[in-house]
Amino acid sequence: DGHRGRGLAAPLPGFSAEGHDEVESCLEALLRPGEPLAERSLTSVEDLVRVLEASAWPPSVAHAVEQAGLALLATRAEATVGQLLELPTRPLPYHLLVSDGWAAQRAVAEGAAAVKIKVGASPDPIALVRSIRDAVGPQARLHVDVNGRWSLDEARRYMPALEALGVALVEEPVCDRDLTAFAQLRATTSVTVTADESCRTEADLDAIIAARAAGGVVLKPMLIGGALRTAQLARRAAEAGLEVIVTHCFD
Repeated sequence: DGHRGRGLAAPLPGFSAEGHDEVESCLEALLRPGEPLAERSLTSVEDLVRVLEASAWPPSVAHAVEQAGLALLATRAEATVGQLLELPTRPLPYHLLVSDGWAAQRAVAEGAAAVKIKVGASPDPIALVRSIRDAVGPQARLHVDVNGRWSLDEARRYMPALEALGVALVEEPVCDRDLTAFAQLRATTSVTVTADESCRTEADLDAIIAARAAGGVVLKPMLIGGALRTAQLARRAAEAGLEVIVTHCFD
């Protein structure tokens, strides 16, 4: 009918299960006979959800189809996607990724509720966090992301210093999917231990909740398969008392 919707499929090497070749192959096949989209008419969000549920697409492809479908439906309705989904319009607190004190000061001045520091590859992670704490003052909220680079012993060694610096949460502090180590670390610190790479599916989330492995989760729509699936996981996590953060893969 002349309307268009665009969606993005951007697998992140080293993090996404699928590679670019698989994504291109899936995208090229979307309208072939037997595919969930073939000869389908999307007239509602429910239609789109049924298409997604019937598919076996890798997460980044499902993300692209969902994003394009929602954009198409919103355009037809002369609405925003938020209006289409009847979402609340209140602003959400956000964090910004920073690498030094100057960037951290600017992020706080711009209104970020927290600044995030990647420390997994740092030769002296505590010194890096301290330099940013000194730059932003004692009231700013700090998030530390390890990307699973520390052993449990290293995490235990660093955690008291992070507590002293007032770090609010630490993402993926030890090797991903080692939920026993997550739980052991969580039991020894007041810093919120948060799962990122370890939480991509409903089964992952259920395992985290059952093991009491984390006090929060970081959810990435490109790795999960779209915003609607991400929202389902977010609701499940919130109901279990976990803090929920939604981020991206630099897509």
